[in-house]
Amino acid sequence: MFDLFKKTKKIISPMSGRTIPIEEVNDEVFSQKMLGTGIAIIPNEGKLCAPFDAEVVQIFETRHSYILRADDGLEALIHIGINTVELAGEGFESYVKEHQKVNAGEVLGTVNLDLLKKKGYCEQSPIIFVNGDTFKFDFKYLDVKAGKTLIVNYCRK
Repeated sequence: MFDLFKKTKKIISPMSGRTIPIEEVNDEVFSQKMLGTGIAIIPNEGKLCAPFDAEVVQIFETRHSYILRADDGLEALIHIGINTVELAGEGFESYVKEHQKVNAGEVLGTVNLDLLKKKGYCEQSPIIFVNGDTFKFDFKYLDVKAGKTLIVNYCRK
């Protein structure tokens, strides 16, 4: 899948749980890849880590979503849960600021997964590569540990 002469890079899991194909996410915007290709996590722990060395481009006011940019230009949207913007930030904590540089595995924030479940929200958390059309991806579907487990290899097309 990858050209032997292109340098592949690694993305680690931002949350602990299990990865699933983006097509299985319970939201058409994500499952139909309207925002880009990606992978999703069904989390079993509320800690959110940086999946690669990056700049924090944007933190949504409700702290349910982050956009990160790697040095090679790859941009990832990490969206915690489905429709969780409706919680208006309840149950979410952020430990970083916009434009901050973060290292792979560094804690970005937390979410109270019990609160999400109690209020009836799906905890599936998509990681969307919004400019993924310029990259090739090899997604891994397995049980994962936040800040530790490899979930994606990628390189430029």
